[in-house]
Amino acid sequence: NQRINATIKSGGEMTALDVTRKGFPKWIFTGLTVRPDNITQQAAALQGYHNDWVLVVMDEASGIAPQIWAAAERLMTNERCFWLVIGNPPVSGLGEFVQCFEPNSGWHCVTISVLDTPNYKAGKERIPGVSGRLFAEAQAAKYGTESPRYLANVLGEIPFATEGTVYGDCVGLAMREGRIKDTAYNPNEEVYTFRDLGTMHTAVIYAQFHTESIYLIDYYEDHVGAGIEAQVNSQRAKSYRYSEHFTGWDVAKDAPNAKDMRGKYVLDIFEEMGIRLQPIPKYSFLDGVQSVRDLFKHFVFDRVRCRDLVTALRHYKIHKVERASVEGKPVYGTEEERSPFTHGAAALRCLALVHLYHRSKFSRLPGRTDEMLPMQHQTYDKLAMPGAVDNFEDLIGVENEGVYTS
Repeated sequence: NQRINATIKSGGEMTALDVTRKGFPKWIFTGLTVRPDNITQQAAALQGYHNDWVLVVMDEASGIAPQIWAAAERLMTNERCFWLVIGNPPVSGLGEFVQCFEPNSGWHCVTISVLDTPNYKAGKERIPGVSGRLFAEAQAAKYGTESPRYLANVLGEIPFATEGTVYGDCVGLAMREGRIKDTAYNPNEEVYTFRDLGTMHTAVIYAQFHTESIYLIDYYEDHVGAGIEAQVNSQRAKSYRYSEHFTGWDVAKDAPNAKDMRGKYVLDIFEEMGIRLQPIPKYSFLDGVQSVRDLFKHFVFDRVRCRDLVTALRHYKIHKVERASVEGKPVYGTEEERSPFTHGAAALRCLALVHLYHRSKFSRLPGRTDEMLPMQHQTYDKLAMPGAVDNFEDLIGVENEGVYTS
């Protein structure tokens, strides 16, 4: 009936997944159903559809596999190729659909809120099946109007601060304030590096310090165990004018990860390759987290070179205490949730702690002290975040709607 009443009729014969139009051999509408067991096959089939004009339509786009997105992108070969994706924002804040809403993504994004629907405005069901006032009020009562679920389910917005994330709200604010943008290396300023070293995973942040801002101009990430040599070669290839290089406390010569698998000190290996790393003193995990949050308003990220860092910071999470959590009211502990996002976050903690405690020529921002202080001089008993609890060691039975940092 919808076809019969359409303003512009497509014509043709409807089959299970195809529509063709007699006399127009290149007018073909083809549907694909994707299941976990046929993703590779369907992705290969999709990328074979070429024509004078191409329109790709994805419904429920947030649930479509990356392989299908990649295949569809290969069809966008000229100005006569169009791509429409429709879906609800995932509460997780992850996926290709979410990336469409990032700054300078190239997509024209239209957001439709439940508050904009005829059903909500009229206070009654005008269009059957469309969410309205009852749904919006129920979501607000259950999760709160500031929760990621309300933002995604009711307002149709991408929740940058998803449940359990540490810096999601900070990244969201940086995006709104235009602090994730194209930046340029200033050859008149020195570059400092801050890193988190591991056997298989490594992250390096390249930063320049200005009077009012800290420019994060570049980022290196290794998740395949490429090793120290690859890391050093990458640093040399950037041709920056370097100053000091800092790393975590765990590779100091009296620390547990001081030596590599051959029994050689990691710091000595770097020094032999021309990089003198300075391990920072050991501070508490929560000190590092709060130091980053305090300093975040001064960060300016390069949109392209630091994209992976921004992604890591958006999705970096603290460990959820499942036995104390209920739906919509999660409870979090004091340890991070191990994931590929932890290493970029650790490198940023290194930067923040150096800035907070280390006397150096590189910054005039508030918060510096004259020397590296012992940990007891500056500890945070409670994170300055929404929903933080007073006693992190006694979480059982605590109802918490907030988000912790890690």
